[in-house]
Amino acid sequence: MKINIKTLFFTFFAILLISINAMADNYYIHDNYIGSDPIGSNYDGKDIVGTSESFDVHGISLDIDRNKHEISINILSNYFDNIGQYFTELGDLFISSDGYNPQQPSSADNMNNGEDWEYAVVLNEHLANGGTFKLYEVIDENIITSYAPNNYIYRQYQEVQYKPGDNQSYLTSGNWFINSDLTTLSLVMAMPNDLWNKTIGFHWTMTCANDVIEGSVESPPHAPEPATMFLVGSGLLGLAGIRKRVSRGKSQS
Repeated sequence: MKINIKTLFFTFFAILLISINAMADNYYIHDNYIGSDPIGSNYDGKDIVGTSESFDVHGISLDIDRNKHEISINILSNYFDNIGQYFTELGDLFISSDGYNPQQPSSADNMNNGEDWEYAVVLNEHLANGGTFKLYEVIDENIITSYAPNNYIYRQYQEVQYKPGDNQSYLTSGNWFINSDLTTLSLVMAMPNDLWNKTIGFHWTMTCANDVIEGSVESPPHAPEPATMFLVGSGLLGLAGIRKRVSRGKSQS
């Protein structure tokens, strides 16, 4: 069997280019989660406590880059034009790495019936338009649940912020910002290893939890590193060259 080295070479690099172009996976989580009961029966069963103009969360856009091992997260909400309104603050982002259970807690005593979050993306500032963040493994007792001043209506029993322990180390860090038209909170972070090829859950809201978004995506498996693919390709070409030289030697003997 004859091996055409040129054909093998171009076939490999065509596969390499296709693989590199396919290393970004895009997802969108729609705001289909209602959340737990609010204080004030007028909002029972409604998606938003208060006005849509102030608190509506539209969705979460996700881009998982298997080449860079990064995840880009974009939270879309009207709240980013109203930070601080009614003494509220930005929330932190909670992530589940072991599946997603959307059951809603109905009291402080049965909060554990909802999703158990493994990670929290903690913002350094909760009343700003940008700053830094750190990713922590979640310790349940450090979770802050939704709150508001007396006489303000808010949705109860929702995870809103995370306060790491004094000696708790973080896994990775980066920058976050709200875009110029005040509609999107964006950040890019290194993807923890146990999020690959898993169902990942996400949860975000402001401190009053007037609109909560939760949902999940099926993350892709790891993709081979480009350097590894080059090594494999070089090995294939080397084997083809050796085989061709052996064939020539046989024909000359």
